[in-house]
Amino acid sequence: MQIILLKDIAKLGKKGEVKNVTDGYGLNFLLPQKLAAMASASKLKQLAEEKAREQEKIKKDEEKYENLIKKFEGVILKLKVKVSNGGKLFAGLGARDIARALSQQKKIEIDEKFIKLPKKIKNIGEYKVGVEFGNNLKSNIKLEIKAE
Repeated sequence: MQIILLKDIAKLGKKGEVKNVTDGYGLNFLLPQKLAAMASASKLKQLAEEKAREQEKIKKDEEKYENLIKKFEGVILKLKVKVSNGGKLFAGLGARDIARALSQQKKIEIDEKFIKLPKKIKNIGEYKVGVEFGNNLKSNIKLEIKAE
């Protein structure tokens, strides 16, 4: 029997794949648990259309990320923060703070999940902050943190 997987199933396949399984496994387990659907011509066509839409979305996202990477070239973010007498920040700077500063200073909107910081920045100084969008699309932002 031919089925379309509706969820990832260990040792069988990933969501959206078309698989051949035994009748008993399909009828007694996969279909009642709503883990799979019977593979009919209309469902196979619908699956192909969904995959095409997904590929189109991925392509558009990659173009958007490539444009953002071009905007990051030569970007220097300057932040003034409150510090203690020893030059330590009262509150560490994280990805959310950097994304907010990019939005306010450079008018570049970016989701904080793409900003890669190993840990929060807690000292004044200059830093290189990585930005990764996946598919080997990477860039760096120069960050200058000074005392208020």
